[in-house]
This record gives sequence, structure tokens and C-alpha cells, in this order.
Amino acid sequence: NFTAAWIEFDVNKTTLVERTSNVATVTTSGVHLLTTGDLVQITGTTADSGSFNTAYVSVTVTSTTEFTYASTGGDIGSTAETDGLTRKQHSYKSLGLHVEEIGFSTFGYSTHCVKAERGSWQFVFDKCRFVGNQAASIFDIRGDFANIQNCIFAPSGATTVGLNITARGIDSHIAHNRFGGIGRGIRIDTLYAGQNPTAGGSINRPQGITFLDNHMICTGTWNFFINQCLYIDFTENWIVESATYQVYIAGLASNLNFIGGYIGGTTGAVCAYIESTVGNDVSFTGVNFNIGTYGIRCVAAGSDILDGLRVTGCGFMSMSVVSIRMDSVTNAVISNNIDRGTPSSGSWYTEATVGSGSYSF
Repeated sequence: NFTAAWIEFDVNKTTLVERTSNVATVTTSGVHLLTTGDLVQITGTTADSGSFNTAYVSVTVTSTTEFTYASTGGDIGSTAETDGLTRKQHSYKSLGLHVEEIGFSTFGYSTHCVKAERGSWQFVFDKCRFVGNQAASIFDIRGDFANIQNCIFAPSGATTVGLNITARGIDSHIAHNRFGGIGRGIRIDTLYAGQNPTAGGSINRPQGITFLDNHMICTGTWNFFINQCLYIDFTENWIVESATYQVYIAGLASNLNFIGGYIGGTTGAVCAYIESTVGNDVSFTGVNFNIGTYGIRCVAAGSDILDGLRVTGCGFMSMSVVSIRMDSVTNAVISNNIDRGTPSSGSWYTEATVGSGSYSF
């Protein structure tokens, strides 16, 4: 429905066109300044009844005055074509956008309600409603300094994600929103290869984001999926009713702080699941864990372990298996917590799949 960007164009004239095996080649009158992957529109050509004309299409650059693109049609030898124009699409992202009290829906129309691309800064969505059933995200964020507040998200497909933060999101504030539906809640991840810390890069990973007082009541696989991000704070959020995991913390997510709030509400689900490749420094302070198989479960595999777990001042109730289960975790501090349930394997349980770990109780 909406992309936070405006468009302008670079224009060149064509001189020659040809097509072989459904690949068209265009020669321009001057240096086109394109790079492979740019989106280019072609209009005004008359060769082969205008079949070389196209809406914006991804091109492959073969020289400073030639490029190719997919074009379905019969083979056409090199043909003079001086009436055509090529237009390169540029997206210059928005600054200071403010949207308030608007409803968005993807039903039968679009993949996302809103997509804020990289370079979009300081945008606000306040008191809006987002509904969608596509196998994607309702709201996709790749920009920085976002404020999403007092909104309602209704992911209405089993694999629909309410809010997807897939790049940076630096200093973004996600507060006082409600997520409810048969889909999934919030995904924090990166779409950009090579941005994990072991590859030496982190510039495009989500970082420095605050989630405050959000009510997550999605019944899909998870309410929060957290992967390849760092320095994320979760404060006083209500995270309940997911079918499998309330919070799923996956690979290379580091420096995560959960402060206060409530996690649980589904018999047979894990409240907080932490994968072996997660990274380091995950803390839970003053969180209430209620109803589930495990309050917190940390797994290990191969040489991957969690380094740095803090669970302090938390309450656990109605865990059927164990409140805290930790496998080979190093630098774990578990202190001043209360377990008011009777889990079958006790309040905490340690394993040594990779190593003995190090624990302070």
C-alpha cells in the first residue's frame, strides 16, 4: 500500500536493440551510468511492435552503453532503434514522515501494508491499524529512528508476520502496540548477507531498538523471533498464547535485555527458547514467566554455546517440565528468583552437551 520513498529518473536514448533466447540487449546513445541490478523502464521503442518496451525491470550491465534484461519474444537481430528511452529508477527515502489514525490492509492487493526502506529516517506511525493475510510481513522496516506506537496489528494468515525489522532500525521505539491474530508477532532479523559478527560486519543488523509495553497475543509459531541483532531492550511487554514459542532467540543475537513484563500463557509451549548459536549476553530481570513447558530453555550443539545469561528477580509459575534448563551455558548468573510451581524436573536443570558450563546460583 505504501513505501516511504519518492522517485526520480535518469533518462537515456536507445540506438540499438536485439533479442536472443528471451534476453534483450539495449544499446544507449551515451554512457548510461547503470549498475547490474538497477531497475530500468524502457518506453517508445517500435521494433517488433514495441515488444522491447517494459515496466521497471532488473538489468545486467555488459558495457558502459549496453545492458541486458529478460524479454519474452522471438529472436530479433541487431536493429536500429532511436525512438526508445531508458529511465533508471532512484529511491530517495523519506525523512520525518508522520502517519496517524489510518487503517491499512493487504487482503487481495499487496504483500505489505507499509514498507520503510533503508534510508528512511524518523518516521512515525501512531494509532494506525494494520491487517493482512499474506505469507510475508504486514509492516516491513529497514530504516532508522522509527516510532511505531499505539497501533493494532492483526496478522490473519498462519505465516503472516505483524512487524518485520530486517535491517538496522537504529534507535527505533516500538511502544504501546497490540498484536493479535492467528499469525506471528514481531521478527527481528537481517536480510543482508555477511552482516553477522563472525563475518566481520554488523552495520545492517537491527540494533539499538526498544520494545515497550507491547501486548503480543499471536497464536502462530512465535510472538517474538529474534535473530542476528544486538542491543535490543524489551521492557514491560505482555507476550502470551503462541502455539510453540513465546520468544524464540536464534543465531547471533547479542546483548538482549528483558525487563519486567509477562511471558507465557500456553500449556505445551516454551516461554523463552535460546538457540545454541545465539551469541552472548541475554538477561531477564523481573520477568514473570507463567504457564508453559519451560520458562527459559538454552540449547547447545557442536561448538556453539550461550556465553552470558542473567536471570534475576524473576517469577516462575506453572512450568510443566523445568523453569530454567541450560545446556553448557558459560557465565550464567541465576539469582533472587521465585518458583511457585512444581515442574517435573525442578526449578533449574543443567546439561553438558558441549562443556560443563559455568553457573552461579
